[in-house]
Amino acid sequence: MGERRGPCLYYPDYRGNAAGQRSFFTNHRMLDSILNMKYQEAAQHGIRMQCRYDDMREMSLTLVEICALFTKLLDNAIEANLNCPAAAERKIEMICRKHGNQEPGKCTG
Repeated sequence: MGERRGPCLYYPDYRGNAAGQRSFFTNHRMLDSILNMKYQEAAQHGIRMQCRYDDMREMSLTLVEICALFTKLLDNAIEANLNCPAAAERKIEMICRKHGNQEPGKCTG
């Protein structure tokens, strides 16, 4: 599992599970599904993905909003990495933090 750093869980690199797949546990099933799916997609393109996140179980966004926001965010990050020169390090670093009633996602690549 990840280690605790402040209020976030931090996964420093790929650890995988018994099936060789990455598992994210944000305590929000939809977000976990999206992160796991996009992690696999990024890995297929040789893009390393790191995530830090708070406990997201009480996220106030609807399932449709969560799906649209995080899918588009990670699709854009994957596309940006694919447009980098071949010699560049390909990675996505994502932070999901709760701030009161707001749950912004931040992604850098």
